[in-house]
Amino acid sequence: MMSKIAKIGLPLTLLYSLYCRPIEASDLERAIDRQIAAYQKTGYVHKALERISNYESYIEKAADRTDLPECLIKGLIAVESGGYLDARSRSGAKGPAQFITSTAKASGIKISKNEDWRHDPVSILYSAELLDELIEKYGLVNGLQAYNCGEGCINWLNTDNWSKICEDVPRETCWYPVKVLAAEQICEEYDIKTTPLFDRRELVKVKHGDTVWSIAKQIAQKYNLSTEDAFTLIRLINPQLKNPNKLVSGQKIWIPNAPCTPQEIREWKELYKYRSSITIPKKSKPKKSKTYLVSKYIKKPYLKSNKNKYNRKKKR
Repeated sequence: MMSKIAKIGLPLTLLYSLYCRPIEASDLERAIDRQIAAYQKTGYVHKALERISNYESYIEKAADRTDLPECLIKGLIAVESGGYLDARSRSGAKGPAQFITSTAKASGIKISKNEDWRHDPVSILYSAELLDELIEKYGLVNGLQAYNCGEGCINWLNTDNWSKICEDVPRETCWYPVKVLAAEQICEEYDIKTTPLFDRRELVKVKHGDTVWSIAKQIAQKYNLSTEDAFTLIRLINPQLKNPNKLVSGQKIWIPNAPCTPQEIREWKELYKYRSSITIPKKSKPKKSKTYLVSKYIKKPYLKSNKNKYNRKKKR
């Protein structure tokens, strides 16, 4: 539908109004109250806030750096990813704060072949700094919408009225500040008492020749764990690793600085949405070499499967 309309050559504002017009663009406060009622029925935000409570130390640092309310940061993460570390969207955004690659590199988040720090809770600090800059530049509502769709979507708007903004931006961007502010109000009323899991790790440099399995053996001996449990624990506290079997000397990874119980390992696993993020990779088996046969009449080698084909030629 959108591609057909775009071929006509209509202006961008008219395209948004035809294709992305919201169902209802009423008063902002009334919309927030309705969103809070919807969240209370589903319980989505409450479960997300329980997961986000494990990142409490990073959220406190982000709030101190930017003077943003902690509940606003929590509401942003709850709407963006639900508190999952391995969350990813169709547009390519990843991590709890849902950074796309270009924005992440511009903000200073490291992305390479071996690691992607968008998945680590450290990315919350960068997202808070970005949100603080956008709010100072555009205001609260426009700043949240700029975080969702980019500054180019908001730059040309000359109004702070939410109802008028919704006529010129996509539907998702229109309702984004409503969802975040509703989650912020639920956070202020909802008390969660949990022990932050990410305070139980420390950053170390990988030495030459080290692998995750060798580090897991050392941790298993130190904390009386099985090697597989120790490997799973390292995989859980290092969401930034793309391939845990490949480590580069000088690379920084997290290791546990305190013993973990099986119950705590289960709590770690709840922070991941996809099981493929935490499964133990299987060791690759060597490929079987193809057997070749040499014919008396044909100098070139040929496969066993093609034997009948060449036998027919011989009979002729």
